Amino acid sequence: MSEDKDYSDHTRMGVFKLIYDAAFSDYKAAYEDGEKAALIHAIWFCCRHGCKMPPWLRIAFLRADYDVKKSWDEVFGSPIPKGAHPHR
Repeated sequence: MSEDKDYSDHTRMGVFKLIYDAAFSDYKAAYEDGEKAALIHAIWFCCRHGCKMPPWLRIAFLRADYDVKKSWDEVFGSPIPKGAHPHR
């Protein structure tokens, strides 16, 4: 028989902060290693969970917006891997 636990908002926020910190640490490392898609994944995480962008993400996005020349694929990478064909 399991007990129902009533976690406080403070406890939930603490757990979310741990997840937030770990996720953004991974996204930042991947982005700095040249994985362009990490930028859009980090933005998605913010939108999905209603959280504030960390400063590095805000700066990276603003720089990307300023530097984009032809396509957002330059910033985020192609949504279709090179050599693959989209399903019709």
